[in-house]
Amino acid sequence: MRMIAVILLAATLSFSALAKSTASRSSSPLLAEEEDTVRQAIRRAYYLIQANDLPGAAAIIDEATRSPAFANSPAEQRYAATFLAGAIALDRGETETAHRWFVLATEFKQSDSKDWHSRLRTAYDLKDYDDSARCVTQIAKRWPKTLVEIRAQAIFRIGVQLNEERKDDAYRNMLESLFDAGWTGNDADPDGLWADLARLLLARDDVRKAKQVASHVHLPLEVVALRADRRFDRITRKDPEAFQIARAIDFTLKATEAAVRTSPDRLQPLMRLQSRLFQSAQFERAISIADDVIAKAAADGGSKVYEDFDEYYAWILDQRAEALARLGRWDEALKQREKAARRPESGQMNVSQVINLGELYNTLGRPQDALDTITEVGAMSPYGRMQLEMIRLDASMQRNDAQAVANHLAFMREHRTDAIATWQMALVITDDLQGAANLLLERLRREDWRNQALVDIQDYMELPSTPILSKRRLQWKALLARPEVRSAIENVGRVERYEIPGPRS
Repeated sequence: MRMIAVILLAATLSFSALAKSTASRSSSPLLAEEEDTVRQAIRRAYYLIQANDLPGAAAIIDEATRSPAFANSPAEQRYAATFLAGAIALDRGETETAHRWFVLATEFKQSDSKDWHSRLRTAYDLKDYDDSARCVTQIAKRWPKTLVEIRAQAIFRIGVQLNEERKDDAYRNMLESLFDAGWTGNDADPDGLWADLARLLLARDDVRKAKQVASHVHLPLEVVALRADRRFDRITRKDPEAFQIARAIDFTLKATEAAVRTSPDRLQPLMRLQSRLFQSAQFERAISIADDVIAKAAADGGSKVYEDFDEYYAWILDQRAEALARLGRWDEALKQREKAARRPESGQMNVSQVINLGELYNTLGRPQDALDTITEVGAMSPYGRMQLEMIRLDASMQRNDAQAVANHLAFMREHRTDAIATWQMALVITDDLQGAANLLLERLRREDWRNQALVDIQDYMELPSTPILSKRRLQWKALLARPEVRSAIENVGRVERYEIPGPRS
């Protein structure tokens, strides 16, 4: 909902609250007069908002809420005025002020989903992830149908932050409320969150609920995560059939194919289907999907065929390039990556595809092209910045630029928690196997890092390689062969062979 619409809604609520509260005026003449002053102030603010004079309305509301009479006003009136103050502050870019007002608004019994969604919006913008989680929890419990209004990536980000800060209670409460509400991820995959929830429940010995939650983990690599980690043995070892990788692949493929049939005018389900096909090494089929989309876009105009064409077409091309690379068709993959990187994403620079192109150049032993590609990359997430530094580090290693290598390592070391697995590979490719071993031991010890570390070290099918990739694989195997690493793995998990492609580092 646009903020001006929120403000007008809040103003209408405030105005209608006046009518309710007028009918129950205080019997004390003095209090009644004070209440009238507040009513009149809110009424004036209402008319100013309709006249699009938000600064004037804000000044009046601020004065009214500071008045001693405000505390004696009816709750309906105070609630509506409080939310109105928050909405006006948010529209004026005063996020901290808006958040304080929205927090107050949610404390009234009259508060509803719009108050909590507004509080969530400001808390998230302020990077107050504790309060963000509190808001998501309340929304999921009280207004579960409105969860579709929250971006899945925001929920994932909140979860990552709580997990990193080891705020287990807040994280578990949020995840459990989402699970109980039947949240499906809003076009994203919540499997990793459910794996985290199962882990947190097992830590409290709630095996029954943990088993129920784990039954909703279907992505193959997330199932690998459950099988590899001894913390999940009370679930996985008692019902091994439920955690077979072939079963997970079959489930996810069928579910995604059904989503494609349901939404033939959207690219997003097709992109997800390509990803599912990667998990079972069906790369030719993933290419075929992209070829069909390219043909339709050329014949009829992409945006006429697919409603989300501008948002996802570059990703369809990128997935095609990835499939070609995994088949060892390097020249074709490079041409496709170059096309994908040149295509804007939702009108903005296609940062992800540019990074992927730079990575491919490094894989092919073309470090200068990698560096040239990422010269003008725009704004990105902290995770994305770590991928960018990894490209620079790799290219600098190949160019034997010791000073640049040292500089990039220093940056990545300082920001390692933004992408700990990327930092792991940085140590590996620079031949710091002692440092890499120490980090892997740390990841295996830490409750929040262990699961992904165990996924990374499993034995997966080998795909076509380049000399650069072959060298990395040998370095990785040397790391895993170290006695202290083998011992640490045995203490907390296990390594198994899987005939599926592994995660990208």
